[in-house]
Amino acid sequence: MVEILNPSNYFFNHHAVAPAFVALVVFCAGLYVFLKERKELPNISFFIFCLTISIWLSGMALLYSTVNPIVADIIFRYYVFFGVVLMPPIFYLLTSSILNQLEKSRYIAINFFIAIAFYIINLKTNHLYLEMQKYDYGYYPFMNYGSYIFLMFFYITVLVCFNNYIKNIKN
Repeated sequence: MVEILNPSNYFFNHHAVAPAFVALVVFCAGLYVFLKERKELPNISFFIFCLTISIWLSGMALLYSTVNPIVADIIFRYYVFFGVVLMPPIFYLLTSSILNQLEKSRYIAINFFIAIAFYIINLKTNHLYLEMQKYDYGYYPFMNYGSYIFLMFFYITVLVCFNNYIKNIKN
């Protein structure tokens, strides 16, 4: 078993600084909003959304800094993709809570179910990505045909959220 926490598996990579910094800033912004009003669902949703973005970006910083493709694979499968896969349903939850449309909770639950299904598929198969490839800036996953289905889910969810905003503005 590869030691994911072993420092010898990592090196300083200047390409990792920006995503690590932005992950920290986004997390702090979410925490600030959450601490302002802890009981409001939009604030809680915003914090969780910021947390998922921070997970994704901090994971990318780790990917860029690893020297071992096996470690990069583990980081992507378990950590980075966890942040990415939760973005659409949490964004849907955030927009629904801001627009006070929580009657759409069934759709929110369906989005979470689909996201978790993609996460499990990513853990168990290579349908979403094949392997880690080394680039000048670090390791990055080489995507497979299943990633197109995930991207459709991602973009459709985001478009539905924006459509909900537009409908709300018109009313």
